[in-house]
Amino acid sequence: MANFDDSYCPALRSPLDLSTMDHEGRQYLVIRCPQGISTEPAILPSEIIPLVSRLDGETSVGKLLGEFLDKGLTRSMLQDFLGRLDSLFLLNTDSFSNQLKLSKDAYSNLAVREPAHSGLIYPNEEIELRELLGQWMGAERRAEDLEGAAETLWMAPHIDYGRGWECYRNVFQEFKTNPGKEVMFLLGTSHQMGQSLFRLSPKDYQVPGRIFPTDNTAVEILSDGYGKERSFVDEFVHKTEHSIELLLPFLSYVSAADGERSFVPVLVGSFHEFVLGKRDPQNDDEFLSFISSLKSLVLELEGKDFRVNFFCGLDMSHVGHSFGDSEKMSDESKLKEIEERDRDYLDICIRGSSNDLLAHVAEDGDARRICGFPTLYSMFRLFEELERGLSGELISYHQAVDEGSDTVVTFAGMKWVASN
Repeated sequence: MANFDDSYCPALRSPLDLSTMDHEGRQYLVIRCPQGISTEPAILPSEIIPLVSRLDGETSVGKLLGEFLDKGLTRSMLQDFLGRLDSLFLLNTDSFSNQLKLSKDAYSNLAVREPAHSGLIYPNEEIELRELLGQWMGAERRAEDLEGAAETLWMAPHIDYGRGWECYRNVFQEFKTNPGKEVMFLLGTSHQMGQSLFRLSPKDYQVPGRIFPTDNTAVEILSDGYGKERSFVDEFVHKTEHSIELLLPFLSYVSAADGERSFVPVLVGSFHEFVLGKRDPQNDDEFLSFISSLKSLVLELEGKDFRVNFFCGLDMSHVGHSFGDSEKMSDESKLKEIEERDRDYLDICIRGSSNDLLAHVAEDGDARRICGFPTLYSMFRLFEELERGLSGELISYHQAVDEGSDTVVTFAGMKWVASN
């Protein structure tokens, strides 16, 4: 444990999820670890938020004691508080660094990426999960096979099932697959910061009752072109990321486990520098190397008579006080404005134009925080490089609104078919 003497400057580490909750008439600050390094959240009374905000790595223990002396903070109380945070690996200390290394080493040795959200977002028992999906999906069904169909691109949300199950249902009721040999790329938003734009993994993905086998040969080829270090330096983010995982129970429900179908999981990082114009994807070496490698892989797979398809787990706008907006976004007039802008975005998506998509997001500096656009931009660029047009169709559009916290998240289901 760190030595919190007067000169020590404690700092909350990153990434962390901070939120508030009400319980029995009191408000609390909740600090969670999205990496799963600390499985227990810190639940703190809201009165301590000013102190937490000063854990910035620049303010010493001695200065904190002076600043909060009139609030009743004592040396013993501060030491106990910092020690508690450190024991939960929430401070940027050697304890956290050591635990992070242990967690990464343990994860790297696994062959299967185990479900991180079963028992939280969906049941962790196969029978119970199938019963729930059956209630949402209707009668037992399998995805319709389309003999000789062109490549397809699908988009479902990655929001929790409680808010998004109708959209998931609408997409997977229309889902169609190809018989025979197929490689499906599973793409999702990476909500954690990292060093690379695209984060690959050779691990199979597991959900209750089903293992989705990763095509290690395809991953190897893709990583050779993109670069080994780039490909796997951030693989650890797959461990707890939900954007791919939440597709899988539905995909398992509607598609058979037999046949020669394998998968390639890819998490897509932030395109913030592209939006701000600090980097240009048209001549960015990292971006272009991934698209070039993916294009070559698609052509190679097709040359071996594999069908190639893409399924994306993406949400859209994230607005409101909870996301840093000063203006209230959850009233009716604002929701209409958000939908109008979202519809403009979706119209561009239907056309499959990468340039128009980036221009739309950059126009207002990504004011709506559209977390799914980097993945769609990458897909549109891929099909443009393949010289294949995309014909898109909107399946459904939704807004999840929490007026109490002024939180608005929007999402949609879409499908595209490629043509030569």
